[in-house]
Amino acid sequence: LLYFFQLNTAWGEIMAYLTIITVPVLAFYLVLQRAFIASIASTGVKG
Repeated sequence: LLYFFQLNTAWGEIMAYLTIITVPVLAFYLVLQRAFIASIASTGVKG
């Protein structure tokens, strides 16, 4: 158990990389959200 506390985890660097990865994906989703929902709504079940 003491081994885990001896590691020096660079949380700031991890969060920076996480932000760099997350922001473009979130922006892409927000831009295409309306078109994606409209395409799903337009495909109805025939009957």
